Amino acid sequence: MIPPLRRRSSRDARRLAALPRAILLLAPAILPACVADSPSRPASPTGTPGTVSASVSDFADTDANRFRDTGRVFVYVFQGAAENPVPMRATGSFEFRLERRDASVIHRWRFDAKQTAAARANLPPGPGFVFDLSLLGRDQLQDSEAELVTIFTPERGTPIAARSRAVILIGPMSRPKS
Repeated sequence: MIPPLRRRSSRDARRLAALPRAILLLAPAILPACVADSPSRPASPTGTPGTVSASVSDFADTDANRFRDTGRVFVYVFQGAAENPVPMRATGSFEFRLERRDASVIHRWRFDAKQTAAARANLPPGPGFVFDLSLLGRDQLQDSEAELVTIFTPERGTPIAARSRAVILIGPMSRPKS
């Protein structure tokens, strides 16, 4: 059996009428703590850069001359000796060298502090840099493989270098005829 509904008193009606006002008064204080402008991620560490990590794909032929000429590099700078796996927001300049296996330089790109700042990007793992490296006009190389050396020079501190872990395809799109 369902109990009969009791009639609301005028005191209950006043309390219910005050509820929307209380919510409106408290909302500005509560809501900012609940809303984030961007997805949450760990704070970018600060301090002295210690390691640099670059990822580059094989160069692509963008001018249809059958020679690979352009590659995109994603670079992350880490504090210390990789003690903090979150990339840091670093300032400085970059140099990239495309080298043969004997360490002779095929080509060199330099990005000053202003160009490096323009290459900064908010990437999923954290702050990083995106650079496009071009060999256009110098792409008709006989070399088919190279290694990329990345050198980051922080505003304050010593340069940090890293060599690609895998060879990068450059030069002709097909193997030379024997």
